[in-house]
Amino acid sequence: MIQMKKLKYIILFSINFCGGLLFSQGADGNYISAPSAASVASFVDAPVSLSTGIPDITVPFFSLPTSSSEVGLSVGISYHPNNSGKKQRASDVGAGWSLYGSSCIIYRDGDHSSNTYYYNFLGKSGKLKLETDASGTKSLIPLTHSKLKIFYYESDNTFKIIDEMGNTYFFDIRDKAYYTSGMNTIAYTSCYYLSKIKDVQQNDLLTFSYREETYMIPGGSYQYINSVKLIKVTSPDIGSLDFTYNFDTTLFNKISDPFQLHTIELKTPTGKVIQKYTLQSGIWGYVYHDTNISSCGPDSPDNSMYDKRVLSSVRKYGTGTNYEQTTFEYRTTPFDENYWTYLKCKCLYNESENPKYWGVGLLSTIQYPTGGKTRYEFEPNTYYVKKTNVYDPFSLDFSGYINPSVLEDRDAQILEDLGTFSFDTHNSTTGTFQISANPDDAQGNSYLMYCVNYDVLYTDGPIWGPGTNPNAELKIVSGGFDNAGNEVFPPGTNTYQIFGTGAAGTVNIKRIRYKSVPIPNYNTG
Repeated sequence: MIQMKKLKYIILFSINFCGGLLFSQGADGNYISAPSAASVASFVDAPVSLSTGIPDITVPFFSLPTSSSEVGLSVGISYHPNNSGKKQRASDVGAGWSLYGSSCIIYRDGDHSSNTYYYNFLGKSGKLKLETDASGTKSLIPLTHSKLKIFYYESDNTFKIIDEMGNTYFFDIRDKAYYTSGMNTIAYTSCYYLSKIKDVQQNDLLTFSYREETYMIPGGSYQYINSVKLIKVTSPDIGSLDFTYNFDTTLFNKISDPFQLHTIELKTPTGKVIQKYTLQSGIWGYVYHDTNISSCGPDSPDNSMYDKRVLSSVRKYGTGTNYEQTTFEYRTTPFDENYWTYLKCKCLYNESENPKYWGVGLLSTIQYPTGGKTRYEFEPNTYYVKKTNVYDPFSLDFSGYINPSVLEDRDAQILEDLGTFSFDTHNSTTGTFQISANPDDAQGNSYLMYCVNYDVLYTDGPIWGPGTNPNAELKIVSGGFDNAGNEVFPPGTNTYQIFGTGAAGTVNIKRIRYKSVPIPNYNTG
């Protein structure tokens, strides 16, 4: 989870600035119809507060009252840093941004097999589960304490919520998404949308109108997705909000919503525009791998999969053509700090999850129409995960055990440098180096990783002949094997040998170590 960097939140100018991916294949292989709604989970799991380190970054647009003083709609956009990461889908507003107030939904977290749902409507948010018993009957279990009464109707697959004042919210507009597993494609509902709000006397307070679109999944599967976009909210006899979108079919196979929210208008009951906001955005290509490590290429054959919509500005209009503009700037590079150890010649396990890449695409600056700015600095957070370096063969749970022979957890392990050594087979085909006793091992043995740089390959070695390509391979040959079959090296003098036609170069040798013992119980993310 990303949080604000301590003592680094600088307001340069004080101003009153308070605080779905439709039909696109996600990084997990799902075709979902409402990934713009996926941002709901971040606001529930890591809400805006000092304790979570999530700042209140919102751009309020306008409010739409109703005939009841208890219910009204305040609309704007809000930013959450946890929605801007590599695998987070860019919404119809832009990466990290969400439309609040009018996005009234119940959203399924995950694919068809998930029974966890998030809800968000008119300032109310939370989490629930739909459990299925042995007979197939579903029962609703609230996971967030509130005074809301939540009902699920299995016969027509809809929800209804009643608030503490007796107002009723009907979530009966559904989308259709697909999950592909092997040769099977499974249809399911990923999002339920609010259609209307009624007061205690069952009078309409707000009604919601949607644009429904049906598209075929790319790739010739002949499976169709039904997606839903809000186009109008009406408060009877008071006014309405109208939403317009641009549509880009080239984003079908990307993790950006092909719909881009362009305009929101506040209108009178007769349709006259009182005020409007327009949103300017573009598609940016972010790089989520280390270009300094040659073996760490993009994890997708087409790195443009991670082209994301980025919100560049918001313009506020009155009844004329003049406007006030608020602009946004973002980081385009990873965090400067290397939170995890790395090996320059090899892309290490799970490198794409390196916390430094959370810096890519994060909001950095907001500039207001007055010329003032707010600058933001974020940093990765840590969260509790149980870990141990003690292997218990009688335990049924090995999930917390960190194997010392493999660099598998770079929050718990490092690569300790043992030195860089030169070799030249014109002088010798072997070389030696020293290893001190490893404090992490009872026998002092070490598990090694190394990088070899060949400055020149020779063709005058004893095994070279016509038709033989120059080649060389360096191996450390002084090791043995532990009980699990992993190669291990003793303390003291160790030997490496160069095979092939011969070469000159250097070898950098490192050993896998725990950062500290006992192992700290945390992950960074």
